[in-house]
Amino acid sequence: MSRRASVRVRLTLGYAATFFVVSSVLIAATYVLVRNQLLSEYRRLNVFDLKGGLQLPPEKIVDFRPDGTPVTMEELRTRITEQQELALQTTTTNLLGISVAVALVGGLLALVVCWLLAGRAIRPLAMINDTAESIAGSSLDRRIRMSGPPDELKRLADTFDAMLERLDRSFDGQRRFVGNASHELRTPLAVTRTLVQVAMSRPGASADLQELGSTLLDINTQQARLTDALLTLARSEQALTAVVPVDVGSVVLGVLARHRDAASSSGVAVHPNVRVAVVPGDAVLLAQLVQNLVSNAFHYNHRDGSVVVSVLAAGGQCRLIVENTGPVVSEASELFEPFRRIGTPRVNGQAGVGLGLSIVRSIAHAHGGEVLATPRAAGGLTVTVTLPMVRPD
Repeated sequence: MSRRASVRVRLTLGYAATFFVVSSVLIAATYVLVRNQLLSEYRRLNVFDLKGGLQLPPEKIVDFRPDGTPVTMEELRTRITEQQELALQTTTTNLLGISVAVALVGGLLALVVCWLLAGRAIRPLAMINDTAESIAGSSLDRRIRMSGPPDELKRLADTFDAMLERLDRSFDGQRRFVGNASHELRTPLAVTRTLVQVAMSRPGASADLQELGSTLLDINTQQARLTDALLTLARSEQALTAVVPVDVGSVVLGVLARHRDAASSSGVAVHPNVRVAVVPGDAVLLAQLVQNLVSNAFHYNHRDGSVVVSVLAAGGQCRLIVENTGPVVSEASELFEPFRRIGTPRVNGQAGVGLGLSIVRSIAHAHGGEVLATPRAAGGLTVTVTLPMVRPD
């Protein structure tokens, strides 16, 4: 499928085509009018074509050539007619050639002028597009704030700004609600955990009480993990405030070191392939991104399976690839939705809260990156995170 030309190119070509069509019509009309006018004028000046003009016998001698031979009336008539036709042909040909040359030069100038005018006309659209791209890559806090007369483009920009303002307030309110709700949930969870632990530590606590307390503590731990995940998700969807150079390779090595014991006990083989890749971002959030990916790769795996973690740097981009064995995944795109899980974890049997990959996607988008999950034919998943690297000075 061929790529369609830009609006500026199409406007320029449209204006130029209109100019050439109008010029062609004017040249044709001018050519016909001038030719008819000259032909009429030559006939008026030709005494032989006038009504009541010279009525002399064709064989009458009217002149003599330099060599003394006579010139008859018929020869004189023929000579005058030929001269008129030659003058008419020369004049109209020159007129047509000059007109076409002027039209071509004017057409080239029209192309330049139309290009400049089209660029000036669509400049507001370019501003709107640049703002939309920056918003897609970061946050909703940017505005167009176009100045100028209240024309259609100005109204479009103002409408776009108003829409962004409403979206910004809506998303900000949603983030505040999740954050506040998660914070408020921490206190009763901590109190509940303390009460259960106190009840279990009392002398003479029955076996049923101990079993119930252990179950309640597990539920409390799961709820606390869910609360922390919601807080991380709310933070990852906000604009980055502390942007520093972060070596993703070092972050990956640190996370893998913390999972060394878990990998050893479960028999999961870890294969790191790490290169230096420095990206601008929030070090805490990037560490959380790597932590979630590695944790998922370990939790949703087979015993004696494998995890391959690669950090590559090429073309000004950092690619973090986490590939693991595990259960067969039918649809990977759904895993980025909140509270979606692959299935029952195979290694440690501990279910997650279903927000790991949602947090990964939010953190990647906050850093101007993308994330893609691809199911492996033999089972398991390959997750690729692409992040822009620090530009060299």
